Formats: sequence, structure tokens, C-alpha cells
Amino acid sequence: HPHSSSRVVLTLRHGATETRHLPTYPGDEQRTGAVVRPGDTAIADAECRIVTDSSSPRPIRFYRLCDGTGWLHDLHISAKASSALVVAPYDAEEEKNDATRLKALETERAALVTKLSDRQRRLDGSKLRAAQVAAKRDKDKRAEEARLLEQQRERAAAIALAELQAERAARGRHIDFYLRNGDHVQDSFNETATCVATNGTATLLLYEDSDWAYTADLPSGLYTKLKNRSRKKSPPVYAALGTLDRYYIKFENGHAQWNGCDEMTSALQSTERAVASVAFGEDFETYFIVYTDGGYEWNDEIPSGLRNLIQSRNRRRDLTRVSLGPNGEWYLAAKNGKAWWGGHTDRMRKAIKGLANRITFMDFGDDDTYLIRYD
Repeated sequence: HPHSSSRVVLTLRHGATETRHLPTYPGDEQRTGAVVRPGDTAIADAECRIVTDSSSPRPIRFYRLCDGTGWLHDLHISAKASSALVVAPYDAEEEKNDATRLKALETERAALVTKLSDRQRRLDGSKLRAAQVAAKRDKDKRAEEARLLEQQRERAAAIALAELQAERAARGRHIDFYLRNGDHVQDSFNETATCVATNGTATLLLYEDSDWAYTADLPSGLYTKLKNRSRKKSPPVYAALGTLDRYYIKFENGHAQWNGCDEMTSALQSTERAVASVAFGEDFETYFIVYTDGGYEWNDEIPSGLRNLIQSRNRRRDLTRVSLGPNGEWYLAAKNGKAWWGGHTDRMRKAIKGLANRITFMDFGDDDTYLIRYD
């Protein structure tokens, strides 16, 4: 029978033991499921002694645990000579002190948890602020890079526009002319025209966007090539017209076609130099070719004024363009920006008088026709 006793402290020494609802052994039907393991400590407030009912009776002590988990016995099957439990007197004052210390420890733990939680919140806040600062820095950096890139684009666009305007100014953004189909020429011309060629009867214009336009009565061979040419093919980039159905046209891919005298054809076919300009003179045999390196070729029938100018300049190979007309007109431009002209009619001289310092190009045709580009 169980009886009350002073409280004792139990420490399990050997083997895990399951508590019982009642102090019986083996008492499998009384097992609680609560297991006490070696080294565990518990407090008991009652004790009961029983003897096993077997061929070899053995005394067993049961202790009622204060935590309500049942009765714990001291039998250790593999250590028959010793108790599985170490029983020590219970010290209430020590328990009270332990409880006080435990409470203090719990209070300290709660304070530490609060402190750690506060520190974690501050750390999280710092991390969040750092992340926000980093995100803002990255955003500002991207914005600055985008701003600089936009500035570069704007600067590049401004430079490209300035270069384009300079090219257009160098070509001449205005025209003065006396030509057949002049209204058509006036309507078709604008500052994007990269090349304007005329023989007085017909006029051909080429543009920056690779398009082209022309008036009636182009040389028949040239008309056939342009009329049937797909806009998807390499576009024309330079052209020259002459009387007597002569012409020269160069395409973006470097190919060129022309109709001229045999001597001019031989000159063009025997060189790999790039052509800057071609001019056709008074008769079918007269021509003048300027190359992009400043060099040139011509036959002996060019106007005397032009020949004398070339000789007076010691045949300097610095030309950019030469134009010839069917009645002895001529125009020469050099790489230093200077230009000379001669052989003009009164009508053309009157037009030149007001434009002399602004002329960028001249071309000539039959019946005293002309075209002047200026800026």
C-alpha cells in the first residue's frame, strides 16, 4: 500500500523507465506512456513497496511523482543488485531558491529575448535602410547613366546635324538657274539634294535618302537605266549630263555607267581611282575627269581659259570638281575652297555677279542655260 513520505529527489541511473498509473509490476496495462530516461531528475511525494509475484520474488519501491505523470519504480532488470534510482532528500529551501533563481533566469531570459528582439528589429531596420540606400544609389546611378547616355546621344545627334548642315552648306542649299522645265527643277530641289546635273534640256537630282528625280528628255541610255531601276538596288550617288546624249552615273556600290568618247572610256577603264566628277564639253570628244585624290585627266579640246588656269597653278593635283558647257563655259573648284570660272554669257554673268562669294557649283547646258548652287 502506498504511504506518504517526505519529499525526495529521484535521479534515474540505469535504463529508460515508463511510469505507471498505479504501483504494480510488471503492470503493463498501467503504463502511462511517460518515459523517464537516465540522468532525468524528478520529485516524489509518496512511496510504495511491493514484492513481485513470481518464482523469484523481488522487492520493488515505487515513487509517486509530483508532476502527476504517475509512479516510477526502482527496479533495474540488468542491474539486479542495485536500484535504478538514486534517492536524495528533498530540500524545500533549495527548491525555493531554485525556483527563485529559475524565475530570475526566466526574467533575465525574457529581458534578453526582448533585447535580442529589439536588436534584431534595429538590425532589420538597418538592413532595410541600407537596402533602400543601395536601391536609391543604384536608381540614381542608372538615372545618371541614362542622363549621360542621353546627353551623348544628343551631343552625337547635334554633331551629326552640324556635320550634315556643313555638308549641305558646302553643296549649296539654294539654286539659281535658267533651264528648260525650270518649274519642275524648282519644285524638286531642296537642301537634301546631294547632286544636281543638267545639260540645259534635262536635269537630274539625287538626294540624301537615296531617292532621285528628273525632268523630261534625259539622255536615252540614262533614262532607260533609271526608269526601270528598282529602288531596292544600289542607288545612284553621282551623275553628270552633257549634250549629244552623253552622261556619267555612279552607284553606291562603286559601279558606274556612261556614254562618252572612246578616250574617256579608256581613261575610266584603265584606272582604279575613284571618280569625283566628270564633265562633257563642246563636242563629243571633249571631257574632263576629276578623281577623289585631286588628280585629273582631260583631252586637248577644253576651253583655253581653263587650260591656262591649270597651267598657272602648276598643274596642282588638288581639284574637287570641274564642269564644262557646250559653248566654252567652265567651272573649277579646288580643295582649298577656292573656285574659278569663265566663258559665260551675259545672262549668266549677271546672275553670278550677286552670288560670286557664295557659289558652290556651276553646271551648263545648250542655248545659254545654266544652274548655279550657292549658300
